[in-house]
Amino acid sequence: MLEQIKKALACNVRAYEKIKNCLQAGMTEIDVLKVIETAYQEEAGEPLHYIYDLVSGKRSAEISGLATEKVIEIGDCLIADLLPQYQGRWCDTTRTFFLSEPEQELKDAYAALLEALRCGETCLKPGVTGEEIFRKVDASLKSKGYQGLIHHAGHAVGKTEMDDPDFVLGCDQPVSEGMVVTLEPGIYLKNNGIRIENNYLITANGAKNLFPYPEEMEYFIIGGKNE
Repeated sequence: MLEQIKKALACNVRAYEKIKNCLQAGMTEIDVLKVIETAYQEEAGEPLHYIYDLVSGKRSAEISGLATEKVIEIGDCLIADLLPQYQGRWCDTTRTFFLSEPEQELKDAYAALLEALRCGETCLKPGVTGEEIFRKVDASLKSKGYQGLIHHAGHAVGKTEMDDPDFVLGCDQPVSEGMVVTLEPGIYLKNNGIRIENNYLITANGAKNLFPYPEEMEYFIIGGKNE
């Protein structure tokens, strides 16, 4: 199972790299979706079944949604939450792209997002419940002045696009060694939303990141001051 998940993750690396290289103002969300499909075909050698969120601008502040004919504009964020299935196994990762140098408000929010991700990683150990993980990530966001999580903190993944446990309040199911899980903190402001998500293998000693793809905001700025 793990090798298939790793291959699905490699497909997402290809997709994010193609978005990074192709994305520009004037494209529609549907245009970006076609870029993703091409990347999957190139990496897997065949079309993949997948589900996704692909939302830009004010739509990204609404958390989720399918691609539309909305035109991506300068100043927009683009959330690409991608869940491809390869040979019966799923992965689930998210990266956020920025059309131009972000305002300080977004930079501060992104820094808080990464800190919440790090906090969540510290409690990904066998025996820790979904609720405990949720509370850890939620508390990190609130400590920086944000409202906290308005969706789950993550979930197990692999056999389906969302396995149990789901990292939400009330989930007393623990993670166990050998599970693959996600962490996906998000912050949603008035005009833009941001989210990041990695996949982790639960080991006896903690979590191993299966998606060591860039996380720093600068990597995802399109048309920034350094270009």
